[in-house]
Amino acid sequence: MVAATRNFPALVESQRLRFATLTAFYFAQGVPIGLLDIALPAWLVEQGYSPAEIGSFLAAIGLPWVFKLVAGPFMDRYQFLAMGKRRPWIIAAQAGLMLALAVLGLFPVVGGELLVLMAIGFLANTFTAAQDVAVDGLAIDVLPEQERGRANGFMMFGQVAGIALFGGLSGVLLARFGLTVAALVAAAAVSAVFLFALLARERPGEKLLPWTAGRAHESTQPPARSLLAMFGDLLRVLFLPMSLLLMLVMVFARMATGMALVAYPVVAVDQLGHSAEAYSTLVSSVYMVAAVAALGVGLLVDRFGAKQVAITALVMVGTIYGVFGLTPQLWAVDTYVIGMFVLVELSVQTFMVAMIAQHMNITWVKVAATQFAVYMAISNLGRSAGAAVFAALSGLFELPQMFLVIAAVTLLASVVLVPFRLSGHQLRLQKLAAAEPAAAAA
Repeated sequence: MVAATRNFPALVESQRLRFATLTAFYFAQGVPIGLLDIALPAWLVEQGYSPAEIGSFLAAIGLPWVFKLVAGPFMDRYQFLAMGKRRPWIIAAQAGLMLALAVLGLFPVVGGELLVLMAIGFLANTFTAAQDVAVDGLAIDVLPEQERGRANGFMMFGQVAGIALFGGLSGVLLARFGLTVAALVAAAAVSAVFLFALLARERPGEKLLPWTAGRAHESTQPPARSLLAMFGDLLRVLFLPMSLLLMLVMVFARMATGMALVAYPVVAVDQLGHSAEAYSTLVSSVYMVAAVAALGVGLLVDRFGAKQVAITALVMVGTIYGVFGLTPQLWAVDTYVIGMFVLVELSVQTFMVAMIAQHMNITWVKVAATQFAVYMAISNLGRSAGAAVFAALSGLFELPQMFLVIAAVTLLASVVLVPFRLSGHQLRLQKLAAAEPAAAAA
């Protein structure tokens, strides 16, 4: 294999390879999400689990995404530069994810064992979240600034396509063959993407594997001097006003998403009587449409600005959820439900692309990868919290009322975003950078 890859270009040498590799890595992240967040909840409804139990399941398996708060600094501090800054972490995370999915495939789910299923799902998402942090850092490291907009569109497409494909495929496999086959197929898909991690060096001359020839590239900067110093820089930028405001927006917006993830299968399978297979297939189709649409959202962001696009998308999402909650008499009409679902997901993907761009805009170059990882961790914390909130409120509100709650939380996020000012934040970043030489001299 080493001989066959001697002339294989490094990521910094090929735009096509950069785009293909980052898209593939994000696709691999979408595989377990499609299985665990889309197909399994619907299947569990069909197995007789309650909305509260499903909400608890989604909340538990979503917690590892919060660990990105600390994973970023560790990945920035501890590196094996001879193989690249991020690639060793990506290889380790993908190997762990393959193992976790294989274990899930060997675990027969029967009544009373939901806690074990939660534990395995938690483990799988731990490796998925770790890969996400490493891949985000890789993107920041190897992408020229002029490519980041297009690359972000491809990366979002890859993840949503992975969610769509394996949300639908896993639903079919669960219904016809059971969890073993569904999980092992997901593990096989991740193993295929694993080849990108094994073959694509970050920079020329680096080791392909730890025991092969190679060395760190001369342009690769050494890791930070200490975790303590890194955390200090990180806290300085995270607690700037506009940074705090964006984090609050993401908590509210993603909390609404987490609540909706529980509500969707309950409406489709429990209330309307559709099979888990049919539900997963529908979600797969809608997500695929959203994935393709994500490729064009970057143009909207460039034309109208990330803030305006994000606010508009949030208002759309909140309005749709509100109308849906007020019209339960129309839920039996499949075209109505599907139409509302499509509009919601298109708006959600528009919001996410715009907000990811906005988060990139407010990062401090000195700690950009770690800072971005924290923002994405906050986003996923909100989603996990939303699933837990749904579980807590499911005994107090009927489903139509729950959709009104989801609508209110989403609209609150849009209101919180209104005072955001990028120019003021960038001035504060300039002051932080200007203070660095003085601090070093002191």
